[in-house]
Amino acid sequence: MGQTLKELGVNVGDRVSCHGYEVTVTEFREGGSVVEFSDGLQRYFDGSSEWSLVSRATPPIDLTAITTPLGLLDEATQKALKDDGGPYEFYNGDRWFERDPLWYRTGTYRKKPAPKVETVVLYWNHTDGVRVNRLDPGDTHRIILTLTDGVTDPVAKVEAIK
Repeated sequence: MGQTLKELGVNVGDRVSCHGYEVTVTEFREGGSVVEFSDGLQRYFDGSSEWSLVSRATPPIDLTAITTPLGLLDEATQKALKDDGGPYEFYNGDRWFERDPLWYRTGTYRKKPAPKVETVVLYWNHTDGVRVNRLDPGDTHRIILTLTDGVTDPVAKVEAIK
């Protein structure tokens, strides 16, 4: 006897079957799920049908979070990393640095993470000088700085406050 999709605890990408049809769960909606048949046809189910789980979706591999030497990674992760195209980083025992990989089994490689970009807003007036993230009466200018991986962009945007 089968269960509803909710009772099975399915996730997007899981394969399930019902009445001989094997489908992939593609979306969840209020009160039900959308599943896709092998021919691409999609249908909405309210969850009352009786389903059985065929297979769980393979979780995506976060290539930027790898901290294991290449030779100790499973084959799927090694292939995904090599097929990604980079840019790559190599860990030298002290820090990560960008480089083209040599793919040594003892080397630790990862996809270079996207840079972390932050915006910092400072306010300025003639009496108090510069303050961080607080607009007070009397402030005359707003200074907007962009930091990429903690390094300040050399060009700041300065706006007059009206």
